[in-house]
Amino acid sequence: MKVDASGQRITQLLLRAAELRRKQVQHQEARARGQVSELAARREAEVRTQAAGRDQLRGSGEAIPAQRLALLDDARLADGARMLHLDRALEDSQGQLDTRRDQLRQAGRRHLRAAHVAAYVETRRRSEAMALEQRRLEEDSAAHRAPKGTP
Repeated sequence: MKVDASGQRITQLLLRAAELRRKQVQHQEARARGQVSELAARREAEVRTQAAGRDQLRGSGEAIPAQRLALLDDARLADGARMLHLDRALEDSQGQLDTRRDQLRQAGRRHLRAAHVAAYVETRRRSEAMALEQRRLEEDSAAHRAPKGTP
């Protein structure tokens, strides 16, 4: 039985491509997770900075003038708006990460399915080629066994 080396090579290449695609998906997911965690770390740092500033003002024991209190309230409002913005950015990034992860998984599944279909088609083609070769060999063998005088 003759094995088709090019068919094996094609199958190996398709399986290798599927493996590389899977690794690429994992790498992209890890990179996206890093971006989301970076936003979360920035938000946490903002919260710590605000808390430290408030604690410092409370701990001083000084009387705070009304104008300064108004400025502090404005600063708190601005901090709140910035925190809200960071929260929304974090939620958006998380949503984008989830969407991208789903897209990559679907693409990986399609790619893997295509590799499996190609491997099946290649196996089927080789099987048919071997069956054809077997029939040809049987016909040649039958022709050699037949008496010389028969047509």
